[in-house]
Amino acid sequence: MGTQSILNIDTYIYSSMQGTLESIRDVLIKGRMNDAYALLRKYYDAATINIYTNLYLDDHFSIDNFVVEKIDNWLKAK
Repeated sequence: MGTQSILNIDTYIYSSMQGTLESIRDVLIKGRMNDAYALLRKYYDAATINIYTNLYLDDHFSIDNFVVEKIDNWLKAK
C-alpha cells in the first residue's frame, strides 16, 4: 500500500528488527553491554520509523494518490 516495492515495507523493517534482536542476544552472551545498548537504540529507531511510515501512509494514501512519493523515494534511497 502506497509504495512500488514488491514486499510490504513492514517486511523489511521487521526483518531488520529481528536481526537486531539476534545481535543483541549474541553480544549480551559475550558480556558486551555497550554494544547491546547501541543495538537497542537501533531497534528503537527501527520501531519509530515503522510507526511513522505506517501513520504517514495511512494519512496520505488514497485512490488518487496510490503511490506516496515521499515514502517511495525514501525506500529507493532518493
